[in-house]
Amino acid sequence: MDKDKIDLIIKSLTRTDSYLNYANTKSTILLTLASAILTIVGVNLSKVLPEKLYELSYLSLFFFMLFLVVGVLLNVASIIKSLGSIAPFIKASEKENNFSFVDIVHYYKDGIDYFNKLSETKYLDLGQQLAILNYTLSNGLIKKYNGQKRSILYLKLSLISFFISISIPWVELSFGLFKNEENSVIVLSLIIIFLLLIIVFMVCVIYYLLLIGRKTK
Repeated sequence: MDKDKIDLIIKSLTRTDSYLNYANTKSTILLTLASAILTIVGVNLSKVLPEKLYELSYLSLFFFMLFLVVGVLLNVASIIKSLGSIAPFIKASEKENNFSFVDIVHYYKDGIDYFNKLSETKYLDLGQQLAILNYTLSNGLIKKYNGQKRSILYLKLSLISFFISISIPWVELSFGLFKNEENSVIVLSLIIIFLLLIIVFMVCVIYYLLLIGRKTK
């Protein structure tokens, strides 16, 4: 491997490292956004709900609480995914890499030991280690991006769930739903169909995420 090719690898490493820094920044933004949404919902929920909550039927209260809890859980899942994308990878390689800061600390006793090993390493081997490091960083970058995609998906679903939860009391009080048996049966049937659609959608999403996880391994 000549010097020009090694220079290309170094340039690629620099670009990959900048992408990693950008990915960490995006994960931090997603984490802040999810935390802010959860805080806003917790602080202002009572302000956006109708005053006559005591007039709601038990069915409305049940679905109100159900979607509220689902929204919170999805939001927490988004936060966990964002944290996972930010978390540093500090596992040492099976074979030492002279350009990995984790391996430098793990495999060498001190700076002199590291310098001696670096001096003994052939030029071609150094190029190989640079290429391996670039691949490792690229693999980590893909995992971060996949984690961010899931975090965004969970955040979107949590917003939808929060919106449905807040809408339920207003819909019942505005249109007088569940006031008689006939309306209750119709609305309950529609709600059941809607919930089934949501369940099917969530199953498809989970299956899609599992497929992504398999492809990245």
